[in-house]
Amino acid sequence: MEASDTENWWPSANTEVTYAFSGHWELLEPFYRGMVGSERVRAFGKPFSVTFEPRTWDWLREYGWSYEVECSSPRFHEDAQVPARFHLSQTVPGFFCDGPSIDRWTGRWLGDVSNLQFRFEHGEAAVVVGSGPVMGAGKRSVDFRVAHNDMISIALTVPRGTAVVAFLVWRSPAGESVPPWFSVRPELTCSSGGFATEGVACMATTGTLHH
Repeated sequence: MEASDTENWWPSANTEVTYAFSGHWELLEPFYRGMVGSERVRAFGKPFSVTFEPRTWDWLREYGWSYEVECSSPRFHEDAQVPARFHLSQTVPGFFCDGPSIDRWTGRWLGDVSNLQFRFEHGEAAVVVGSGPVMGAGKRSVDFRVAHNDMISIALTVPRGTAVVAFLVWRSPAGESVPPWFSVRPELTCSSGGFATEGVACMATTGTLHH
């Protein structure tokens, strides 16, 4: 059994793998049913599992979130991609930071006009939609509205030794859920701490590490 990180969160090609999720991950069960089909998902009350048969799964990366993690001591920056904006301590493999760190997620919203809420347990968050203002200072949740094709940038700065526990929730008349897999497309990230899409230069994201 392996701990989840940004590499093994995606199934390996041509290898059967089963992901076992505790009840803390229950919001991801319908997410996975929509992503890979109910026939691959088994529920055991709140816990559930997802089994991927041996085949190529690269096409799953068409959607999801670009993810960056940055540390100032020691100096470290790495880009990755995650299928959902749902983190219970998972990050890039081998990550260690002896100071505050920043996690950033960027993606282009492909759904209709929607109400979203970013929730987190520790640190300071900043959310930017398109070219709008920064939202979220001093709160444990940030409510915001997105329209089709909006760029979403979320940054979370956490103190030294603090795991990232944070979720993005889609709020609709039917209730709360993780936004569907196909609702967000990852954008190319830039080592300067911004994001880019084809033909567009990097745009600054929020969150700054102090040395």
